[in-house]
Amino acid sequence: MDALALLREDHRKLERLLERLERPEGLDRAQHRALVAQVETTIRQHVDDEGIFYAAFRQEAGQRGIDRSLLDIGVEQHNLIVTLAGELAGMAPGEDGFDAKVRVLVERVRQHLDTEDTGLLTAAEDVISDGELIDLGRRMEERKRVLAAQRELAATVEPLTGLRGGRLVAVAALAAAAALAVLAGRRRSARGRRRSTVLR
Repeated sequence: MDALALLREDHRKLERLLERLERPEGLDRAQHRALVAQVETTIRQHVDDEGIFYAAFRQEAGQRGIDRSLLDIGVEQHNLIVTLAGELAGMAPGEDGFDAKVRVLVERVRQHLDTEDTGLLTAAEDVISDGELIDLGRRMEERKRVLAAQRELAATVEPLTGLRGGRLVAVAALAAAAALAVLAGRRRSARGRRRSTVLR
């Protein structure tokens, strides 16, 4: 899947989560907290994925002399929504200010998604080649797999840390997660070298 299709899919997923966050009826406290944590994780992952995309767009736009102000706006929106999501994750549902924080976060995320859907992603179709969009999509999917593996390892390690030898298990799991990240980086570097060799 190319980068634009992936980002648009992420936008729809985030919108569904925001709708659920706005209407938490039927959720107990634990489920509500889990939903807030999921929203924060999804926002952070979205921002990280877009970091890859934004860097490529910025480079192409710079080479063509295209205005990059939409990118700058997007970056500022990223900073704001990550901060708001982190603040919300530090609050308990029902706490004073929680509902107001939810409303502000939802409003800001929707504004950001609208800016991207109607401006940035549409402009990118004309600036970034199809081949580069596919390559960016692969890199984003690869990064998601690495992060998912790290989360899975962390979830496995957490219950084991109370057991005898739990520290050793925790260290081994963290080393495995680091190794996954290094391998992913090496694959990207090798692809980049192969591509630069072909271009010569």
